[in-house]
Amino acid sequence: MKIEICASTVEALLGAVALKADRVELCSNLEQGGLTPSSGFIRMAMNLGLNTQVLIRPRPGGFVYNQDEIALIFNEVEWLSNMGVEGIVVGLITE
Repeated sequence: MKIEICASTVEALLGAVALKADRVELCSNLEQGGLTPSSGFIRMAMNLGLNTQVLIRPRPGGFVYNQDEIALIFNEVEWLSNMGVEGIVVGLITE
């Protein structure tokens, strides 16, 4: 069994290390359903040696995005790939 922790705080990252979680899914603003976290938070998780999966969600609300938002998501994917994260988490639907 693999253990993944959804982490939106430094405390959650440190807990993931202490619990030897298999990976973390990073996000911010869980009270809004989760948004893309900051670059510093992502770097901290990676520096702690955690298998880092990053949520890409540019705004709260639904998961139907316009073309500009989709372009932003693709830019985030490229940036995170270059940053060296293990994976990304994205949700998109059509109307």
